[in-house]
Amino acid sequence: MKNKQSLQEELRAYAESGMYSFHMPGHKRNGKWAEGFSSPFSVDITEIEGFDNLHHAEGILRDAMENAAEIYGAERTWFLVNGSTAGILAAISAVALPGERILMAENSHRSAFHGLALRGLSPVFLPVPLLPEYGIAGRVCPEDVERILSEDAGREGRKIRAVYLTSPTYEGVLSDIRRIAEISHSHGIPLLVDEAHGAHLPFGTGFGESAIACGADIAVQSVHKTLPSLTQTAVLHLGRGGEKYFSPETLTRWLKVYESSSPSYILMASIDACIRFMGSGEGKKAMEAYEKNLGALRGRLGELTHIRLLSGEGQDPSKLVLFPDKRTGLTGKGLADLLRSRYYLETEMAARDYLIAMTTLMDTEEGMHRLAEALVEIDAGLCAVSEDGRRAPVQVPAVSENEHAMELARAWNMPKEYVSADRAAGRICGDFVMLYPPGVPMLLPGDRIKKAHAESLLENAKLGLGLEGVRQEKENILLPVLER
Repeated sequence: MKNKQSLQEELRAYAESGMYSFHMPGHKRNGKWAEGFSSPFSVDITEIEGFDNLHHAEGILRDAMENAAEIYGAERTWFLVNGSTAGILAAISAVALPGERILMAENSHRSAFHGLALRGLSPVFLPVPLLPEYGIAGRVCPEDVERILSEDAGREGRKIRAVYLTSPTYEGVLSDIRRIAEISHSHGIPLLVDEAHGAHLPFGTGFGESAIACGADIAVQSVHKTLPSLTQTAVLHLGRGGEKYFSPETLTRWLKVYESSSPSYILMASIDACIRFMGSGEGKKAMEAYEKNLGALRGRLGELTHIRLLSGEGQDPSKLVLFPDKRTGLTGKGLADLLRSRYYLETEMAARDYLIAMTTLMDTEEGMHRLAEALVEIDAGLCAVSEDGRRAPVQVPAVSENEHAMELARAWNMPKEYVSADRAAGRICGDFVMLYPPGVPMLLPGDRIKKAHAESLLENAKLGLGLEGVRQEKENILLPVLER
């Protein structure tokens, strides 16, 4: 055994380490919120008399989900214990038949592409422009949605059955859901929104509108990401008017496929307690205090000299996306390492050029002050050289620009082998390959691998970033390719 301590012992040691969480889950390991769950074994039950059945809810669970729908302004809400992934898979499965097509934003999470592969569906890619100066995915352009759907209406064959996009993104960028919903509906198709990072939106004043409030037909939210709920908890909302496109019975049927038949009552109680709290006066007060503290924190970070805070229209302020000046030679990963080792602050995600620190209403004023002081101190010690202190990254095409040499579902199910990065160019990819987090594929099954893909993966591996879909052997990367 490599680790002499058990996982439980490691978790306990971490909890006592003094490390502050600027990452999910949104409860931020706040002991006050855990009072009702102090002894989880004492309330861990199954579907006994009086406690209903998630997959055939007629009693206490039905009432809890109806209450959640009322608070969120949805036609209907389902509790999810397999994360947003289960809701995304169910929604995609319910909206189209095998062989049909979905207009899908190219920065979609891997779970959406898994849904396509499982159901034998094909993506029509919706481009997502990069934010100027930052190089990360920006807002979906409503004009692109209109253009693609209009072109599709004039073509022969099976039509696009739905529009699917992510808002807010992992970095907190919000698209114009209201306008995109109007366009989708004008073409007679529904809008599905991966809103995993937006469960908090309806409860504040400056975070942006929720997808359901803007007319989306389906919105899937991870309550554990930005609200005080246990990891793995999420909800699926059917929007008002969404029954025109989705039968609640069909959604329920697919949720039975993708969710456990033995759902945890602790997780379901966590969802219920979280949403009741957010809909209460106490929750409102907590959000008001949080917004005040967050505003002060962002104000201080906006004054940094060598570390830039992402801000502007369509940006969820709860996400602190920080870009070190490239001329300092400091990477996003390097900044995250400094915050962890020197200041005991753990961030959500670090990439080559930036990091993400997640805040929620469970953050303390003291915790936010610690982050501000740490970044001010780090910033003061940085010095910009005359030129970019880092080598330019390998430019990788967007997934929509890849050569899709074979149908996604077919390639995913074919025999595959692993070859070293220097021999992968020209071969057909056999799996989903991505940086994780955030889990947005750079290669899909069926895509022809380019030299730039292999070089980028090697570069990110050397930076110590998380990769999925590949095998790492010392300093080499092995890519999954179809057997010849």
